[in-house]
Amino acid sequence: MLPGRSDGVYNRVMQDRDPARWLARHPRFRWKDGMLDRLGARLVLDAWKHPSIEAPTGENGPNLSDPATGGVLLSILDEEGLLTDVVRDQGGWIVAIRTPEGIEGYFADTLGEAAAWALLAGWGEDLEVIDEVEVA
Repeated sequence: MLPGRSDGVYNRVMQDRDPARWLARHPRFRWKDGMLDRLGARLVLDAWKHPSIEAPTGENGPNLSDPATGGVLLSILDEEGLLTDVVRDQGGWIVAIRTPEGIEGYFADTLGEAAAWALLAGWGEDLEVIDEVEVA
């Protein structure tokens, strides 16, 4: 399934970009405890326990297929007051957020990817819609 968003009237297919890399480069993104990076390292960022550990930077990005990382991204959406709903269906995951235009759902194969798209949209990024289909 191509990633996309839906407002209940139209499903919009977004350009196929790497949301993990986009997210890692975003100025508002912060690594949080429990996230898995693409190299397989589970992050424990408690400075008291591990004062020498630094969060990954650059191209690495979070592993969006990791369920715990998806959960951490959902918690960020919730902390920012954006999260409204999470749905699992046969085709993947839908993460719904509140935007100035109303409620929009972002869908993808994994929870982490759907949450990443929703977070990027909530931060005002243009997700470059390439196709639009009316919901039946």
